[in-house]
Amino acid sequence: MKPRVTRVLIPDGDYPHTLQVARCLGVQGGYEIIVASLEAKPRLRHSRYVAGVRTLSLAFKKGNCDEILRICREEAIDILLPVSEPGIRCASAHRDRFADVCSVAPVPEVGAFDCAVDKSALARLLVARDLPGLPGWNASELISNPDLWPSIPFPVLLKARRGSFGRQITYAANAGDLAGALEDVSGKSSQYFVQAYIDGQDVDCSVLCRRGEILAHTIQQERKAAHFGTFQPPVIVEFVHDDEVLDTVRSMMKSLNWTGVAHVDLRRKADTGDLYVLEVNGRFWGSILGSLLVGVNVPHLACLTAEDIPFKVPEFRPGLYFTRGIAGRAGNHQGIRYDWRRSNLPFVLRDPVPEFLGRIGRSTDRSRD
Repeated sequence: MKPRVTRVLIPDGDYPHTLQVARCLGVQGGYEIIVASLEAKPRLRHSRYVAGVRTLSLAFKKGNCDEILRICREEAIDILLPVSEPGIRCASAHRDRFADVCSVAPVPEVGAFDCAVDKSALARLLVARDLPGLPGWNASELISNPDLWPSIPFPVLLKARRGSFGRQITYAANAGDLAGALEDVSGKSSQYFVQAYIDGQDVDCSVLCRRGEILAHTIQQERKAAHFGTFQPPVIVEFVHDDEVLDTVRSMMKSLNWTGVAHVDLRRKADTGDLYVLEVNGRFWGSILGSLLVGVNVPHLACLTAEDIPFKVPEFRPGLYFTRGIAGRAGNHQGIRYDWRRSNLPFVLRDPVPEFLGRIGRSTDRSRD
């Protein structure tokens, strides 16, 4: 008798980290993965772990879930596993409709999701629950109320209120810099948030939760940052055990009664060691293969949770992870030698075609410039 294969639909094939999530499930085994995508021919269709790709219309981008429901029925899907913030919010908003067709991977309530991923709403929650956050202001408030400016502790960052993958962030060292940055976004200032900036080290905690309880987690800290001013993810991270980080994130997840995955960005102040919550990304994260390498396969655990299959809370192993897998020179820092085994490269070697075709595509695009 053949072992049961679980059919999983990932509804957001356009999301940058979907291929990594598919690889986590593929390495685990026992899954048949269908991906829905707004792109007619996404490169992940060439992954050995993807059994099929279905094309979506722009209606899905506007929050219409009818096509996803139809695909779930036609493909006899067992589990719906959204990986991006739009996909997770859609699954949450229409959870009851999806539940009639298949199991749904754990997702937060819409209210909790909207609070967590909005930097302004999250800042208010942190204050209300006496959790460590940095001072912040809505950009529109600062534009309309000059009396607030004397209370601003420069330097600060101007950020998009909702996730931007390290983009749309402007560093302002003083009031003049901030005034110029605010002028640049004056037509859409309600979409931006100003947050105090502190010197220190980035620390991230990735979690899978159910009703506010953490089922699995990993913690990573920055070892080599991207270039100053880019605010891109670090090129080297170190997975570490840190009780203070875990306790802080646990308290916040309880406050939100969070269900599902999240990647929490924190920062530890250089001179005092104090820890502050910066933001919450209510989605799968870019170092998800790093979490797998240290012993926590979050996509697999999310699928087990969707089907109410119990599992032992996994303990992750401390260690380095090189986030720029093929760029070996990223390891030339503070005596850290690049180790390809601690990057995404082992997974690329098992499943090379999507990267190969992606590089050809980028080379072709450059030749046309």
